[in-house]
Amino acid sequence: VQQATGAPLPEQAHTAEWHLANGLIDQVCERAKLRTLVASLLELLSARFRLTLAHSKDGQVYEPPPSTAWHQVQLARHERRPSAIDLIGRMTTSFIELHGDRMSGDDEAVVAGFAQLGGEAVMLVGHERIHDPNDPHRGWIRPEGFRKAQRAYELAGKLGLPIVTLIDTRGAYPALDAEEHGLGHAIATTLARLSDIPVPTIACIVGEGGSEGALAFSL
Repeated sequence: VQQATGAPLPEQAHTAEWHLANGLIDQVCERAKLRTLVASLLELLSARFRLTLAHSKDGQVYEPPPSTAWHQVQLARHERRPSAIDLIGRMTTSFIELHGDRMSGDDEAVVAGFAQLGGEAVMLVGHERIHDPNDPHRGWIRPEGFRKAQRAYELAGKLGLPIVTLIDTRGAYPALDAEEHGLGHAIATTLARLSDIPVPTIACIVGEGGSEGALAFSL
């Protein structure tokens, strides 16, 4: 590579960490923890439990307090609302995250992975909003994020896992570099993958639901 480009390689080039940062692998795991990770993944994928409807003995159903439309908008945009990682941490104690789009990068605005929910293995895909008011890109989804979601959908379909999405996004990232990296194609193919997936899907609006950025996670 150095001979072809005439420039020295970065120190991290061609390492596992470099592949992870560029969306080419899912995790870098310490050797001592590898057995536990593989065992957890196999346990998730071999689960034979099925989600069932839990009936309350007293027949009561939770009804949220009455609220105005503007109040709901304020809650959806609240700076301290929980992110996907916050919610996943409270929904399940077993979550194995996937990384990268296998093409160019790993969009932190989309989080995806295997999890156990109600005794059944599922694929969780959510929007991660970084709790930093100075980050101008938080909430926007880049092409890499849509392609990561596609990988998760396809894996879920192949393994027969239900898909649960947690939607909280301002939309697709409206920038020229995103368009140059295939934003339109990424959105269209993500919509196509989810609409044709052969497993049950549940979409949960947990914050904002901006345009096609949310639609590609909610069909």
